[in-house]
Amino acid sequence: MNNSERIFNLTFAKAFSMSFLVGITFASNAVYPLYVEHTGGGAAEIGRFMSVYFLSGVLARPLIGWMIDRWGVNRVLLMSNLLMALPPLGFFLLLDQGLSPLVWGLRVAQGLGNAGHFTAYFTLAGQNAPQGRLNETIGKYGLAGLSAFMVGPPLGEWVVKGFGLSEFFLVMFAFGMVSVFITLNLPKAEERDTDSPPPSVKGMLTVFKSLRMWFVFFLGMAVNSAFSAAVNFLAPIAEERGISEFGPYFTALGITALLVRTLGASWGDRFGARRMLVPAFLLYVAAMGVLHFSQTTLHLVAGGILAGLAHGTAFPLATTLAIVYAPPRYKGSAMAMHTGVMDMAIAVSAFVLGGLAADFGYGVVFPLSGLLPLLAALAIVADILRKPGRVTQ
Repeated sequence: MNNSERIFNLTFAKAFSMSFLVGITFASNAVYPLYVEHTGGGAAEIGRFMSVYFLSGVLARPLIGWMIDRWGVNRVLLMSNLLMALPPLGFFLLLDQGLSPLVWGLRVAQGLGNAGHFTAYFTLAGQNAPQGRLNETIGKYGLAGLSAFMVGPPLGEWVVKGFGLSEFFLVMFAFGMVSVFITLNLPKAEERDTDSPPPSVKGMLTVFKSLRMWFVFFLGMAVNSAFSAAVNFLAPIAEERGISEFGPYFTALGITALLVRTLGASWGDRFGARRMLVPAFLLYVAAMGVLHFSQTTLHLVAGGILAGLAHGTAFPLATTLAIVYAPPRYKGSAMAMHTGVMDMAIAVSAFVLGGLAADFGYGVVFPLSGLLPLLAALAIVADILRKPGRVTQ
């Protein structure tokens, strides 16, 4: 781990800019249900289309982790950002051909790029964290994604309504290609110790031998089960309820989460990740409740504020625990598995909730999305009571 006292350096500036642009293309997934509806699809098709994006990344995570541990984060970032940048151009060219096999293939490629980017990006953050400031560093690197969520969905909604889906895909392609250019100029990241043998696939299995890692995996799934509900279904739900705009929800979430990570950057390091995670998960539950009853854009903003408080706290804390508990030589693999199970939560919830919404209506989405964070809060309380002395973990 880097012992430098500076978090804001050249690597941070370039990595932040790169991830912000990639994050816009990721955050704009909130607009993709409108694309599915454009092709004639309903709730079930939306669920499948959103699910395959994340499921493809889940299946690729062991390979991504091995690539990071073997080749370093720079190469993985470059390949991943290309896979994020190119599919929107394909969607543009195939816009009037429906959900063809080629479109599904582009969606899979997009998911692979997303998985590789965020795994490598947060591995890079861990490598550049000053001693004793891991959670703060993860949180500040994560501000790129939160900033993108403030911009991506409202921008995408504005472009689609003002110009059309064709222009939306071209804008996303442009953002992606600029991120690729920045990646090519990213300072070389910390290299693996060349005196040690390269990480093996067999050795990666050590990540799964730790019960603490499984506990962290569960927390990661709980984070994304609530976070992804609005990404996957808020656009059609708002349309069904006659809510004029859904974008302000994501803006409110992003602004609030940015404030939390700025003002409370050191809370996890000072008070302990587990203790801070309990109220964060309960805030997720409250956010899902507000979204369930929302009927106006103002209601969505209130839900976004609650979700921003939750996500701004929970995501860096869960990611910090994944790094802390990971075997020393397999930080990349551990981060790949952690982000993989987080994406699995999105994929499974999108598929299941899409199917249930098709049968019972969109009213089931937000109540069911609040169950896993509620269980996570209870599990953390039980863990603290069982091991009260481990405050920092």
